[in-house]
Amino acid sequence: MAAQSPLPPSCGQQEVMQQFFRHYPEKKLLDVRSEQGLLDQVRAARLNLGKTQRGQTGVNLAVVVHIIHNNGPENISDAQVLKGIQDLNLAFANTGYYDPSDGVNTGIQFCMAQRDPLNQATNGITRDVSPYTVMGGPNYYSDDQNVKNINRWNPLCYINIWLVSSIPTSVVGYAYMPSAHGMPMDGIIIEAGYFGTSYANDVVVAHEMGHYLGLFHTFEGGCTNTDCSIDGDRVCDTPPDQSTAGISCTSTVNSCSTDVLSGFATDQNDLTQDYMDYGNFNCMKVFTQGQADRMNWFIQNVRNSLLACKSCLTPCPAPVTASFTPPAASVWAGIAQTFTNTSTNAGSYSWYVNNVLQGTSVNLNHSFPAPGNYQIKLVAHSGNTLCDDDSMSVNVTVTCSAAAGFTHSSATVSAGTPVVFTNTSSGADAVEWHVNGSLQS
Repeated sequence: MAAQSPLPPSCGQQEVMQQFFRHYPEKKLLDVRSEQGLLDQVRAARLNLGKTQRGQTGVNLAVVVHIIHNNGPENISDAQVLKGIQDLNLAFANTGYYDPSDGVNTGIQFCMAQRDPLNQATNGITRDVSPYTVMGGPNYYSDDQNVKNINRWNPLCYINIWLVSSIPTSVVGYAYMPSAHGMPMDGIIIEAGYFGTSYANDVVVAHEMGHYLGLFHTFEGGCTNTDCSIDGDRVCDTPPDQSTAGISCTSTVNSCSTDVLSGFATDQNDLTQDYMDYGNFNCMKVFTQGQADRMNWFIQNVRNSLLACKSCLTPCPAPVTASFTPPAASVWAGIAQTFTNTSTNAGSYSWYVNNVLQGTSVNLNHSFPAPGNYQIKLVAHSGNTLCDDDSMSVNVTVTCSAAAGFTHSSATVSAGTPVVFTNTSSGADAVEWHVNGSLQS
């Protein structure tokens, strides 16, 4: 996002994603498929995309804020960080300062991470000293990886926000869109001076989070509006817009006359109050229902790994470790074998043989029906929502259990003298006697 003197529409978010697709062309296909999936749902529901999402109670996504500083004013306080996230939540909830009648509650909220990637307690704020806090290069993304490589938490489980002293050009923040999900560059960079300093400045983090969750600028593509689901910002309840001018909050501008093609009854003024516009930060207080629906779709369908993580929960007090001792690496078929459970901190267990559930007892007693190779897996269940289950697998070789053996009454006899051979075999239910390879009995 640009500072108060806005950039033209060709700059900013579009540029960083073009750079991304040049380096990772395979991600362009993911982007196309995601947009097509969204489009199919939009058209099938006649633009009522949010039908499913609106029935939900909302989602809570974990944020970690990395302060990259050089002992300057960019090393902002924890309180200022928390104020920035608080304002972000107010904006997405359409409440408090950000409470216009034409805005909506998106159903999306953000928590400061409560556990780090090693399951240790955290306040969701990290601090690292680096000269990269002043990002250099001709483009604002030139030092992008240098900044992010300083400290990054798993982007599949955390929304990484990096705060720096300055970004080149008039850009004060930028984000990667959902097609970069889980990639090393995934996340948001913002100048620290625009984070937690005022309601107006925290429009920046709301704007960038909108990009992170799949929103384009409202002026994307200008006035072209043949099909509002694929033209412009691909949201049908934001009027077409080709202006980035900053105007007063009581003024209006109407830069396009194609609004009725979106389903509007009449031509509309530009929605300069929208977070995804450029212009006057003091005026921006609106996400539309279409934008909320679009963000929720990307959360559920592209960034859904964030929902499966426990980053918003306090650390597990007693992590579960699955462990067991097999009777041997090689065992006999048809004979019961005992696998002894040595797990810790578990409340219940599931035993699997070749991925088929065999039992839920503490130990496993199992008889293998035939020779072969088998995988034995134990899942140790915590029973505590703060903790993850753990599993352990081993492979065993099962061989035939029969062991042939016999004794004889004499080792040396005269021809014609009977000899008694006594069967001492074990594990067999039938025997054959051969003399010089010929079956005798």
